[in-house]
Amino acid sequence: MNKFFKLFSVVAALFLIVGLTGCFFDLSNNPKISNSLNLKSFLTSEAGETGTLTADVPCLFYVFDVAGKSKTLDLNGYTISFAVESDSLVKDTLQVFGTLKIIDSSAGKTGKIICETSSSNSSDPDTCAIRVKSGGRLTIEAGIYEASGTGIIVDLGGRASITGSSTKIISGNTGILVNGEITTLNCNVEVNCTAIENNGTITTISGGGYVASTSTSYVGKVYALWNKGTIGTISGGNFSATNNGPNAATSYAFGLENSQGEITTISGGTFGAVYPLYSAHAINSQGTITTVSGATFTPPLSD
Repeated sequence: MNKFFKLFSVVAALFLIVGLTGCFFDLSNNPKISNSLNLKSFLTSEAGETGTLTADVPCLFYVFDVAGKSKTLDLNGYTISFAVESDSLVKDTLQVFGTLKIIDSSAGKTGKIICETSSSNSSDPDTCAIRVKSGGRLTIEAGIYEASGTGIIVDLGGRASITGSSTKIISGNTGILVNGEITTLNCNVEVNCTAIENNGTITTISGGGYVASTSTSYVGKVYALWNKGTIGTISGGNFSATNNGPNAATSYAFGLENSQGEITTISGGTFGAVYPLYSAHAINSQGTITTVSGATFTPPLSD
């Protein structure tokens, strides 16, 4: 009788453990994600082809995927939010080491990844919603990405493709910072200072809207596209910079600033800059632009 009771107890305990584990971790190939433990498990597990959010997911710590693994994250209209404190050493909240695709299967395409920071850390440009690490590969086809610092950072050795009419990056500082490579860019960016800063390589910008507009107290330069690296082709897109700050000799507005960078072809797009109190350039270049045709500049190309 005692042996039977002990065996029954062991079996019951095993069922309880498995049951509780199933509540927190869905280890199937297409897991449902309803909390931060689910999200971490999906990103780091051997299994899991497509993980789908089924609820808003608040995260107290950063998360990352695994190098050599391929995953698809479906935001499904829900929000992943990160809280970053001012003394945090890790300020990039979703780190991409493997191959990650982000989609949104919801009808309204309202899925978000948000980096929420304390007020003392709000202007730190290293604070970002997503960071593509060296060797990482990121594809974004939908979603809204918000950060007080930088929306998305692509490190040297990292690669990204950011497209989709519903894809939007909102930031208090820089929208997209490229130190590695972006193969295709066609999305919407709304920021205060710099919509795109390229120190690496962008193969193609084919469309989208890239808008930088400062507050009235801001003193400094404003860029829709600031190129210090290499860009292959700009065939479309709206690049708009508006400086609303006070008159200052160190402040400008640039639709495109090509600072010692190289651009092979500009064959389309609209470039505009507004700064009523000082200096505005739709396009300004100290670097190389091989071919320019079919684009609109307001005001025109500066000397």
